[in-house]
Amino acid sequence: MKQLLIIALLFIGMEAMSQNKGYMAEVQVVDSVSGKALSQANVIIQKSDNPTHRFLGITDSKGIYKAVLSEPGSYQYRISFIGYKTEGGIFNISSSHQQATIHMVPEAYNLKEVMVKEWAPPVKVSGDTVEFRAESFKTHQDASIEDLVTKMPGIVVEDGTVKAHGEEIKKVLVDGNEFFGSDPTIALKNLPAEIIEKIQVFDKLSDQAEFSGFDDGNSEKTMNVITKPSRRNGKFGKTFAGYGTDGYYEAGGMYNKFNGDQRVSVLASFNNVNRQSFTREDMLGAMSGGGGGRGRGNGGPSIGGLRGPLDQSIHLGSGGGINHTNALGVNYQDKIGEKLTVSASYFFNYIDNENETDTWRDFLYGADSLKYYTENSRSGFKNYNNRLNMRLIYEFDDRNSLIFLPQVSIQNNDSYSSSASTTLNAGDLVNSLETDLDQESDGFRFGSALIYRHKFNRDGRTISLSVNNSYNKQEGEQNQLTNQTGLDGLTVSDLDRKTDNTTNSINSRVVYTEPLGENSQLMLSFRGSLSDSENEKWVFSNGQYRSSLDPELSNVFNNTFETYSSEVGYRYGNRLLNFVVSLAGETSNLKSTGEYPDVYDLEKSFTSLRPRVRLNWKPAEGKNLMLMYSANTKEPTANQLQDVVDDSEPLFLSTGNPDLLQQTIHNGMVRYTNVDAASGRNWALIFFVENGNDYIINHTYTDPEAVPDQYRLAEGAQLTIPENMDGYWDLKVIANLGLPIQWLSSNLSLNTDIGYNKLPGMVNTVTTEKETWSFKQGVQLSSNISENIDFTMFWNGGWDKINSSLESQEAEYYTQTSGCKLNWVFGDEWVINSTLNHLWYVGLSESIDPNYTLLNASFGKKIFKDRSGELKIGVYDVLDENQSISRSITETYEEQSRSLIVQRYAMVTFTWSFRDFFGQRMGRPERPRRHDLMDGPPGDRSFPGERF
Repeated sequence: MKQLLIIALLFIGMEAMSQNKGYMAEVQVVDSVSGKALSQANVIIQKSDNPTHRFLGITDSKGIYKAVLSEPGSYQYRISFIGYKTEGGIFNISSSHQQATIHMVPEAYNLKEVMVKEWAPPVKVSGDTVEFRAESFKTHQDASIEDLVTKMPGIVVEDGTVKAHGEEIKKVLVDGNEFFGSDPTIALKNLPAEIIEKIQVFDKLSDQAEFSGFDDGNSEKTMNVITKPSRRNGKFGKTFAGYGTDGYYEAGGMYNKFNGDQRVSVLASFNNVNRQSFTREDMLGAMSGGGGGRGRGNGGPSIGGLRGPLDQSIHLGSGGGINHTNALGVNYQDKIGEKLTVSASYFFNYIDNENETDTWRDFLYGADSLKYYTENSRSGFKNYNNRLNMRLIYEFDDRNSLIFLPQVSIQNNDSYSSSASTTLNAGDLVNSLETDLDQESDGFRFGSALIYRHKFNRDGRTISLSVNNSYNKQEGEQNQLTNQTGLDGLTVSDLDRKTDNTTNSINSRVVYTEPLGENSQLMLSFRGSLSDSENEKWVFSNGQYRSSLDPELSNVFNNTFETYSSEVGYRYGNRLLNFVVSLAGETSNLKSTGEYPDVYDLEKSFTSLRPRVRLNWKPAEGKNLMLMYSANTKEPTANQLQDVVDDSEPLFLSTGNPDLLQQTIHNGMVRYTNVDAASGRNWALIFFVENGNDYIINHTYTDPEAVPDQYRLAEGAQLTIPENMDGYWDLKVIANLGLPIQWLSSNLSLNTDIGYNKLPGMVNTVTTEKETWSFKQGVQLSSNISENIDFTMFWNGGWDKINSSLESQEAEYYTQTSGCKLNWVFGDEWVINSTLNHLWYVGLSESIDPNYTLLNASFGKKIFKDRSGELKIGVYDVLDENQSISRSITETYEEQSRSLIVQRYAMVTFTWSFRDFFGQRMGRPERPRRHDLMDGPPGDRSFPGERF
């Protein structure tokens, strides 16, 4: 026993002796602002008089690094961590165990030094790509990507749609990959601006065209969001919840986990204040009538983009109705092994909408110009949507790859509407109508694309094959009860409708390229497509005792459309010039078979030549000229061919035309961009032109005597039938200028938009022509002062003049919107946020107030040590003036409407934002340059005086 005790005492003594021979230096590294321990920080300790006596390591999960030094004396230390100032100094070791805490200062507190060392132009041009450097545009701590891009010259957001130099952004990529499919809204509204390094805007070709280098006409205006390298590993996101007066609520959040190539994002949103983080396509999906209520004619897209057939639609304020929204989405991306890249997303949303609308219509033509139509309607819908997208890329080797793109969408919609309308003629009643409509629709869509790409041993010699298929099925049931009072007395109808439409399509394309020299290629391609649709519409008239099939409103028919084309192209490209020209010959065959009520077979054949030209020239650094021209054909839709009356709106009937031809659309664009990197000034000039041959227009009948014999038209009603006409033109000139205002530390953007539209048409038996001239001017001033003061001021004015050959009618309209947005952080924790929008409109009827102001304001406080939380109280529509107003013009009438909209409410909201990029606090910008750990302390930076 004594021996064991002696041995134990000997070991204890030896351990004590060994410890006395070493000197323990324990360093803890923390954030100087939040006090949070920094894991994985790099630590160097070396003897001052002996640089070879060096210790290197990283801090543990508690931010601690320990080094056992062999002797006392003077030591130098150096600690570095991405996103922080490098710390260094000298300490003296005299005792066996010494401790110290090093407070690392975030690089954000040294912005002036960073900007000098790492200056880069805010905007630059590379080929057809315009690139914006995110750090050149300061935003507040909680800004989204949408907040960031609106500060960039030439980019605007209108009604949730992002446009760059007048063109709508169709797709948003994150580091070159799709984010929640092709939905451009989710990434812009939900990802934080803090993680962004660059924004790129360009015309993205299809996967097959990118590989071959020859444009196939399927390019899309695309925005690529490039994240900072230091933000590609970590967790970040936010969650929020708020409750307000009148039962208004809002809750949701987003969680992102990035680990290099593997990325997972989860999105959730629940609210009844009309906020949505996804496209309207997901809301409406299977709906054919928008959940009841009247259609608004042939209104084009929102102002600022390329116009449609009629661009006289103006929508002021938010969309009509109040939506209860529930949405959940998951996005996954990863690279599995060296060959397989996978990205997939699933998105679910449920919308419960209620709406009330007042509508006024003034008829424009002949004797109808004395008619005046008013309507009041209540409507609503419940829409469920499930959407799944995947993208799989398998690289067999450096010469062979396979891309597979499956998509699935499942939708269900229940809707109702109840409306009452009156039509007067010079004050006398023409008719009154009461309609109740209930309908249920289901939609299922499946599509896929398979692309194989192969490079031969000779550079420039390639072959690629694509096969695409789609299946689309929509079916629905509808009950409509109508009471119509006219000159002939009261007419009551009770109709049940059942529809079942199925479309299958498949198309394939093979492309072969052959090099003709060092800078040129020849392209040969062949394409074939087949589309088959089966359409059934059964209408039953309910009587007092029985229900009977109505053969005048029912129809069963099938359409088959085949297209074959061959194309030859030539491409020349070098460092400054890229030129592509091609010519395709196309033959198409349309076969339509009727089964009920009439049995018939109809066949049509079409032939066409489709040229395509694309030129990209870089005459000098920062300057780029792009020219594009293409001719494309488009066959009529199944509804346009279906010769059966749609009387779901008894006063506004429509039918198809089985004699329609395919239309040919010619598109041209010239775009010149000039960026001065030294001054930050940039400008762009763009010209668009579109011309249609055999363009499909609406032939409108308002005269019962002029309507074709097979149709009946009540007094005060109208019937539209699609027909082909030449003479459609659409021209647009857009000019953008962006420049920094140095003395104000802000960016100024000027946008000018001049447009001309010419649309042919027919009313009764008269050929019509409508011309629209438009001029729009926009000014935007965005702050670039600091992250604590973030404001944007804007003014937009638009003038439209419409000339119609219908009895030489003219109309002029003027719209002006102005406002500002402010986010101010003061006292390091208090936040004021406010948006002010004023709208003034000249040309609306006296029934609508065209002058109103929308003011939103909130006051909040940052909480927690790292300011990651915020508690705020806000008031929406402080002045209680919000409205939802729209105006549209068709061939025969001008319509104005006002809808139900969310108005003033107050809400208390709590928001928590989290960032964890290897221990870095939230809101931390990336270090622009990482010093080598072996360089020693920075040359002009003295060691801090902190000692052990």
